Amino acid sequence: MQEDYFGFGAVNELKNILIKHNPKNIFLVTGKKSYELCGAKSILEDILKDYNIIAFSQFSLNPKIEDIKQGLELYKKNNCDFVVAVGGGSVIDIAKAINIFVANEGDVVEYIKNEKSIK
Repeated sequence: MQEDYFGFGAVNELKNILIKHNPKNIFLVTGKKSYELCGAKSILEDILKDYNIIAFSQFSLNPKIEDIKQGLELYKKNNCDFVVAVGGGSVIDIAKAINIFVANEGDVVEYIKNEKSIK
């Protein structure tokens, strides 16, 4: 089951969300520089210190299919079971795409071409 928490103040709920879901490997999607520059990194370091974090920020400003596939591969390779996204539009877009496609079998392109339906 997917639950989305977002908006101003959502970071204040993160500790309780993590306790509730008890993830083993968190897939942390961030901007390349914005995560640190905006202060989010310093705030989240304490909250995330007890978790195994797999960071992903190597994607285009307007994510491409290859970026999604790269993120999916990293997510699966590290047996991630939870996604946390911190950033703006592109960060949220790629995090949502990875979250959706990790739960659906097949290639991303099959869904884009309407050859498969997202469940």
